Amino acid sequence: MSSKSIFAALSFSVGCLALSGAVQAAPVTFSDSTSFLNAVSVPGATVGTDTFDAFNHGGNLGTTSLNRNAGGIAYTVSSSISTLWAGATSDGFLTTDNMTSVMSISNFSLGITSFGLNVFGSNFDSFPVTGQSMRVLVTDVMNNVFDYLLEGTTLNTYFGFIGEYELASIAVSRAGSLWPSMDNLTLASAGTPSNSVPTPMTLALIGVALLGVAATRRRND
Repeated sequence: MSSKSIFAALSFSVGCLALSGAVQAAPVTFSDSTSFLNAVSVPGATVGTDTFDAFNHGGNLGTTSLNRNAGGIAYTVSSSISTLWAGATSDGFLTTDNMTSVMSISNFSLGITSFGLNVFGSNFDSFPVTGQSMRVLVTDVMNNVFDYLLEGTTLNTYFGFIGEYELASIAVSRAGSLWPSMDNLTLASAGTPSNSVPTPMTLALIGVALLGVAATRRRND
């Protein structure tokens, strides 16, 4: 086999493998915390939770932005048009002063690819209200945007997300008539699942690459 043929075959193979990496996997979402935590608790991952327990006085927090920490992962939570507000339940949660404000989570200290949290609506007195619709908007560093509508939420409604790329921001807003609220925010960096296997798309493209090498060899033997 000539060196030119070998180079052509290898280039074809590398191109196919590069294409497999460019195919974006769809995010995986969860509706319960146990399944989400099991999925992100893999070797090499950093996982931390911010419970907002101190925000239980039902009052104004006096700022539009807070620097927080979720088990060693630093981040910023901010409110778009009003100050942040504490919930009025005994275990605390985070909400806003203005019901039309958007709570944004960003500025992660690690490469966060996954998150989970309780999302629900609260009333004027900062108590959770059943049946409200909320929206979660996720943007990753590749400018992919994922929009999720959570209908009929309660205090226990959970939303978990595992993406392919690092996250740039998470936004929680109302899709109903009351205040957007959240609790028990878990952030997770990417790890290496112990049972990870190549995706079907990757396997198919590897097969095509190998066929290309074989075809080149037959033509030059």
